[in-house]
Amino acid sequence: MKLSRRIYLLLVVACVSASASVIVYATVSQVFPAVTVPPLTFATHQNCATLNIQNTPPAGAGTLIGNCVSGTSTVSAFTVNRDGSSTPTFAITKTSGVLTTQLGIAIDGTGCGSAITPLASGTAVSFTAAGAYIYCLTYTASNTGGTINQFTVNWSP
Repeated sequence: MKLSRRIYLLLVVACVSASASVIVYATVSQVFPAVTVPPLTFATHQNCATLNIQNTPPAGAGTLIGNCVSGTSTVSAFTVNRDGSSTPTFAITKTSGVLTTQLGIAIDGTGCGSAITPLASGTAVSFTAAGAYIYCLTYTASNTGGTINQFTVNWSP
């Protein structure tokens, strides 16, 4: 069987193309360099310097929600970027009409219901994951009422 010149030329071109593809494919080689991934250091981040009291204090007893305001929206008071622990320090002072106070935190979005984690100044708090938190200040007061004075909460690693 005799091949025409055109078919012979097409076979030669196809073989040369296939060989070139294999040669090009076989000669590509790349090295991915070693990379050191730094550790993620535990950190707390405040969302505002002065907290917003979200609710009006009821007479007698109640829980105040402390968060931040961004424009017309409320946002968490602070965030943590991963699991870890941090120690709050604070001192709550009040007038004689306020009988008891207890500062705590809750996950933002849950309100200050039953899931409040009580805080004690100088005692570390363990966080199990990254998250956003609000403050919950629970109090009881006499019939005369009173004032809970301004105070600062500082978090340290």
